Amino acid sequence: MLFFRAGSLWVAWIRQKYLSSSSFWALNVKNYAYSWIFRRLLKLRPKALKFLSIKIGNGDSTFFWWDPWTPYGSLYHFLGVDGPSRLGIPLLATVAEVWNVDGWSLPKPRTER
Repeated sequence: MLFFRAGSLWVAWIRQKYLSSSSFWALNVKNYAYSWIFRRLLKLRPKALKFLSIKIGNGDSTFFWWDPWTPYGSLYHFLGVDGPSRLGIPLLATVAEVWNVDGWSLPKPRTER
């Protein structure tokens, strides 16, 4: 329900409170400011991946580093914590911010990975 923006009051509250400025995949499960039930949901993220297929669309609502939109899953987890600084792409950038009419606006790779 969180991903499909269902008409539930609970989903609207969760999206506003926790997901308005961050990706679901980027949230820290050990943050005790989150409700206990939401922390339980965060612990289920690896299992949820099996049931999700990300469609990027225009890329405005897909986080470049955090959302599992690539065959490698989350680019943050695939490339590591230094990925954003090495590529010069902000941690909360969307796919739309890295893609333009000419294609990807990425710097030249430093490694094969």
